[in-house]
Amino acid sequence: LTDSKVELRVQFHQVPGVLPALSDCAGNELVVRVQPEEAIYWKVQNKVPGLGFAVEQLRMDLLYKNVFSKHKLNAYERLILEVFANDHSHFVSAEEIGAAWRILTPALDKLEATQLEPHLYPFGSRGPPQADELAKRF
Repeated sequence: LTDSKVELRVQFHQVPGVLPALSDCAGNELVVRVQPEEAIYWKVQNKVPGLGFAVEQLRMDLLYKNVFSKHKLNAYERLILEVFANDHSHFVSAEEIGAAWRILTPALDKLEATQLEPHLYPFGSRGPPQADELAKRF
């Protein structure tokens, strides 16, 4: 939470019991970044070539700025051009708003009735410890 970015990270579990030398390796990770620099990259644990058994993390990436060198529109420029082109795909319809309220109102009512308190955590940290506990269950 220390950086301002929009990204999806899929962290894969280590494969249990493969080799003792792999016990300290981080799991592989797939990252899809939307902002600030659009990118897709794969962080993979890889054996270093040779007779020894050393493992290092490699990054295979697709950085959009390296592949698509012409001017790329920012989000607001794209949105304005879509308005001019009569493209409504990024705007919420009245039906969607009604459906959202039908789904969320019971949940909000239940939260208000049970008086659940949010889990607080320090600014800039990874989040509350309860989030890690939830992730461990899956």
